[in-house]
Amino acid sequence: MKTRAAAISLLLALGASGGYAAADQSKIPTPMIAGDFDNGNGGDAALPDDWWRSFNDPVLDDLVQRVLAENIDLKIAEFRVTAARALRRRAAADLLPELDFSASAGRERISGYTLGFPNSAVASQYMGAFEVSWELDVFGYVRNQVHAAESEVAAIEQDQQAARLAVLLQLSRAYLTARGLERSVEIANANKDAQEQTALYTQRLVSAGAAPIGDQQRAEAQAQSTAATVPALEVRYEQAVEELAVLLDVTPKAAHDLMNAPHAQDLSLPSLPATGVPADLLRHRPDIRAAENRVLAAFSRLGAAEADLKPRFVIGGAVGSLTSTFNSPNFARSINWLAQITGTAHLIDGGRRRSVVSLRHSEAEEARLGYQATVLNAVREVENALASVSKDGERFKSLKQSARSAAAADEQIRYSWRAGEISILDVLEADRARFVAEAALADSDTTVRLDRAVLFAAMGG
Repeated sequence: MKTRAAAISLLLALGASGGYAAADQSKIPTPMIAGDFDNGNGGDAALPDDWWRSFNDPVLDDLVQRVLAENIDLKIAEFRVTAARALRRRAAADLLPELDFSASAGRERISGYTLGFPNSAVASQYMGAFEVSWELDVFGYVRNQVHAAESEVAAIEQDQQAARLAVLLQLSRAYLTARGLERSVEIANANKDAQEQTALYTQRLVSAGAAPIGDQQRAEAQAQSTAATVPALEVRYEQAVEELAVLLDVTPKAAHDLMNAPHAQDLSLPSLPATGVPADLLRHRPDIRAAENRVLAAFSRLGAAEADLKPRFVIGGAVGSLTSTFNSPNFARSINWLAQITGTAHLIDGGRRRSVVSLRHSEAEEARLGYQATVLNAVREVENALASVSKDGERFKSLKQSARSAAAADEQIRYSWRAGEISILDVLEADRARFVAEAALADSDTTVRLDRAVLFAAMGG
């Protein structure tokens, strides 16, 4: 597909740029995705905002608002962003001059045996000083640290969006699965009731001597077999509601109350993004943007490590006052100041700094390869989601027609049986076929809806 070809071209371009010196920000690889998805029709479309609203279900909309406000994972992700922003501010502060003020006051008794002092004396001393220092970032050590911190903040912010998207998908899956299981339980109960009526009618025929006892036993066995599917469906429903409770950070009872709120019985099926989906939609995925920013952060840290091999220069100065009551205080005489520039060059450090460069280079290559893996995985997820939407949609159409035919056949066969034209075995077989077809249709309907939720999430909706 064009999607995969475009992604591979992108990865080759990124790999070719991986050897640039990270100290030059203009040469740090900035991944871009080009090319088009193509499902055969060649149109373009954009993802809808608030894609879950495409299901037109007020209960789902309410659950989404609740999970965005209460989910524990999202709260943790928010604090991680706050921490990363604090680290960025700390790194950016190194670009600015640092000004300190120090002050002291003391009282001292000087021994009379001190040279030059015939008698002991008591004196007070007062000192105050301003000190300033500013590193001249000649080789980009500080700038690269700041760029790394900024890129890391951007990556963690995208991690937060990825967590949000994952929670929304998990919520949608649990909710749509629960609604699908509700429908499956309804179908099973309806078929069970119909089969129990068949068994009751057969019992009357047996009592009247018009049918053998075996027909009654067969009818009762099939009704009980259908009834046995209900508890398993109800267990799965409880599990889905429990998952909703965990996501919403509420009790299971509260989750059941939310599910029991008035809702649309037949959820609308969200429309797909037009006929063709541009490959640039992959860039909507927060995991890809996070991986991009981690590449930038890793190369910036490499640049800082390389700059640390070079000399560093600091401008410093101080101005202050020191007075003592031993002599007559004179403010003009108490002023002292200092202005200097300091250069530091590392001559021998046992290879410590070069080992850091080697470490940062390995981390940069790891980040670059991680980005490649993220892009390829994203392409795989989108292609699989598109294939599932297409094939499961075809399956749903077939099952829908099958369920209609099975229902019609069941009614016709039941009519013929009551007229004495066919045996109970034909009725039981028609009942079983109808239940299987309707149950499969209900499962397929849920799958089709889940496919759309997965597709929106795979595209970074």
